[in-house]
Amino acid sequence: MIREVLESLVRLLRDNIADPDQDRANAGKNFIFPGWVREDAKMPRISIISVGTTEQERTLEGYSLFAMQYQIDVWVDTKRSFTINNEKYSGAKLRDYLADQVIKVLRKNRNFMENVVDVEIRNVQDFEEREFNLLRKSITITVKYLEVS
Repeated sequence: MIREVLESLVRLLRDNIADPDQDRANAGKNFIFPGWVREDAKMPRISIISVGTTEQERTLEGYSLFAMQYQIDVWVDTKRSFTINNEKYSGAKLRDYLADQVIKVLRKNRNFMENVVDVEIRNVQDFEEREFNLLRKSITITVKYLEVS
């Protein structure tokens, strides 16, 4: 269940967010992955990890409602820039643009797979990794998943 939702989140974002790096996109490579971003990864990247699951409610009818937390991180290299719709994006502007795309996709697809009844945006935070020239925006979401026993 946890892995299925993670894989569905990756597919959802891959299907709906264009890679700003046209060379990578034209080569058929992805920029959205499950797990932490690799140290040698070419930026920008979007990574998704599971950070916890709790059973919220159990009913007599054999249904259980789970709250599954995922962290979606948008990573950008401060030294790279890209043109998106004839506008130049780099640094915090690129990070924020990609994070906005993630949030829009999640809001439009709250029932992105069977048994998912809602997606909540819980927290959004900015981080700076100066020694690596990286900026990161971390989006924490809760996926409400209804399991039939």
